[in-house]
Amino acid sequence: MADFYDELAAEIANDPMALGYQPYVDVGADADVARLINTLHSEWSVTVVVPVRTALKWGTISHGAKAGSPPQTGSGPLAEIYDEAQTGASSARSACIALMQLFATPSVMDLILADPTTQDMLNQIVAAGIITQADMDALNAQAVRAGATRAEVLWGVGFAVTHLQVARSQGRGTGV
Repeated sequence: MADFYDELAAEIANDPMALGYQPYVDVGADADVARLINTLHSEWSVTVVVPVRTALKWGTISHGAKAGSPPQTGSGPLAEIYDEAQTGASSARSACIALMQLFATPSVMDLILADPTTQDMLNQIVAAGIITQADMDALNAQAVRAGATRAEVLWGVGFAVTHLQVARSQGRGTGV
């Protein structure tokens, strides 16, 4: 895995999103480079964790058999997953049990939908016909936050680059 400072140096040198780092790099204005990389852009998005309470709310709404169908309250996907976990015989029963365990564990506060194992469980549940693809799409949509900085896109939600880190990536100072 590349070192953070190497990644930051490459980002600044290549400027793949054309944010305009170079004029500031040329004069050593590290704070301005940091400001550019930390500026929020409404057209970018990042994947965030989904609070269990949000996922539980998702679970109470049927999102329709296909995209465009109106959501309906009543027997939602969580009820379908619960029923399969309790009495089902499909190949996805274990995935349903595991998902219900996540919801029932008090120390689990967030559902990490970006996790490949979680996505695999949900894909099994959709493939077995327990919930619809529209249901899964609606859950995955909860994990997307519109508006992100370049730093968040590259290194994760809430990440911010400091002027000291910019300086270190450019070979000036030790940075933090």
